[in-house]
Amino acid sequence: MTRLWAALLAPVIVPQGRRLSAATPRLAAPTPEPDAAELADPRLEVLVLGDSTAIGTGVDRVEDALAAALARERGAGSGSGSESGDEAGFESGAVLALGRNGATAAEVRAEFLDRAAASAASAVVVVVGWNDAMKLRPTRAFARDLTTIVRTLQAHRLGRRVIVVAPPHFERFAVLPQPLRCALGAHAAGLRRTAARVCRTWGATLAPGIDGASASPADRFHPDAAGYRRLAQGIAAALRE
Repeated sequence: MTRLWAALLAPVIVPQGRRLSAATPRLAAPTPEPDAAELADPRLEVLVLGDSTAIGTGVDRVEDALAAALARERGAGSGSGSESGDEAGFESGAVLALGRNGATAAEVRAEFLDRAAASAASAVVVVVGWNDAMKLRPTRAFARDLTTIVRTLQAHRLGRRVIVVAPPHFERFAVLPQPLRCALGAHAAGLRRTAARVCRTWGATLAPGIDGASASPADRFHPDAAGYRRLAQGIAAALRE
């Protein structure tokens, strides 16, 4: 129904989307892609897999990206009080990120899933849905891709935790004009329900998604450092469950 609604609004929201895309700068991610040795390192505890949010687009420093923020949250959760988490045994590299800007769930599945599944990570955080919502991909296709990602990650390592970050709350993104904001928000809400259903079915854990409250000044779209910290806090809480 959300896709039908979007189709009815297409004469308005398609030009809005094109203008927004043209005006939004293409940002580079600060997080380097890990190589095979890093992915196979037994010290790797958590792998963040997915789209531009997974690899920290929106901030300039790798220290402000999601993987680093999650490493700090996990270190703090250990009771060490360490800012970096190193004193708690979370060495540099204990949390890595793998993905690319603009990737849908289908593209993450095709391009990165094999490497992620074969990694040494005991937990994988899956961040998809942002681009699926932007491209109005059908919820059925999203469910199929997310299910494959979750099941493949679980199958390759006994006892591996899989955390799925809920798709964003686009209805709260101030950078999106109306009615585009409402249309994308409604479709993303359907993807969030789908993600929750996949998690319930296959034993993954759902973590809170991005609410758009702390946006990067570079493009007013991706999270800033505070947004990544908040996202990391929700993921760390899910990992402790």
